[in-house]
Amino acid sequence: MRWRDHSQHVRQSLRAWVFFTANVVAIGLGAFLLSVLLALSTGIERAVDRLTTSQASPLLIEVRTATDGTGGALSPRALGTLRSLPGVRRVDPVVMPIFAELYRDAHRHVFVSVMSVADAGDPELARLRWLATAPRAPSGGAGSLVLPLDVAQAVGFGDSRKVPGQSVTLRFGRTRGGGEETLDLPFVIAGVVTETRLSRCLVPVGTMTRLAAWHAPGAGPWTGKGGAGIVDAAFVYVRRLADVEPVRRALEGRGFQTKSVLDSVKDYGQILLAVRVVLGLIAGIAFLAGSASIFSATYASVLRRYREFAVFKAYGASRRDLYAIVLVENVFTAAVAAVVGFAAAAVVCFALNRLATERLGGDLVPIEARTFLVALAVAVVTCILASVVPAKRAAQSSVVDALASTRER
Repeated sequence: MRWRDHSQHVRQSLRAWVFFTANVVAIGLGAFLLSVLLALSTGIERAVDRLTTSQASPLLIEVRTATDGTGGALSPRALGTLRSLPGVRRVDPVVMPIFAELYRDAHRHVFVSVMSVADAGDPELARLRWLATAPRAPSGGAGSLVLPLDVAQAVGFGDSRKVPGQSVTLRFGRTRGGGEETLDLPFVIAGVVTETRLSRCLVPVGTMTRLAAWHAPGAGPWTGKGGAGIVDAAFVYVRRLADVEPVRRALEGRGFQTKSVLDSVKDYGQILLAVRVVLGLIAGIAFLAGSASIFSATYASVLRRYREFAVFKAYGASRRDLYAIVLVENVFTAAVAAVVGFAAAAVVCFALNRLATERLGGDLVPIEARTFLVALAVAVVTCILASVVPAKRAAQSSVVDALASTRER
């Protein structure tokens, strides 16, 4: 008889352990997916923030082309039109990038993209993080250059603080008469910055307009002069964020083509929404399956322990006490499931971050304490809701019903 009671107790313990493990896996899967969803959402939001703060100002509208008969270039008249629009604070003419080779010496050189910068008051220069001890913007001289850190390292510059004042050579090329013609121009590095848009080197707009003229079909040899009006884009800065859309509509109504970093923000927002919907649905399905598992396992447990609950009641336990016993057990299950799910998500996110940090400049899926707290809260609420009916059944137990069930066995 004792052996039979013992074997029955072992079977009940094993059954309870199996149910507990199944519930932890089901709820833990939901917690895992929810943690990944929250981490990925945070990562995308921070990537968008880095885009708007380091790559371009949200107050900037890039005007590429005008359909005013200027052949794709922005004429002085067109630039005047841009400056006259309501809400416009500043307009900087821009010459779009030209490729070149940057030489420190005959053995150390790298292929770069060179873009114009307006003057020392250019808002884009103010957004850069300077590494030089005395940061200076390119002056009006033709030989002034701002160098991004990765380019400086590529040609062997060590301490970035000692780079300003160093001389380099930019070699430009053009095709003439079926052959390749090169132009070597000396530059003095005005400063080093951590990052520029697409790692471009920055030179004064006057130098870039002359280079654009030299590149133009039918242009003669380099003289270091001319180039007036060879401006193929402009950076238009508005006064407030609310002015961006009205100014863009006004520009496009006059035949200009515009682009803003806010376009990329909208694209990222759509991607983020799609990711949230897909992972949210999967996490919801996982939590729904987990709640069904919790309900069936808890209800079966209550039926098996009906006599036990009746004994508790005979010794003075109230209905609230029995209700609390069932809920506390499932809250413990939810807590274990949340820890397991969050730990699995942390491992996966850590591996992804190791792969992505160097390329993105930050964590792709950052794991934070608030992510665990949200996963824990959702798991606990799910388990509590799934336990309400079984807990109510346990609270309704009575000694008479327990004795009746014992005689039936």
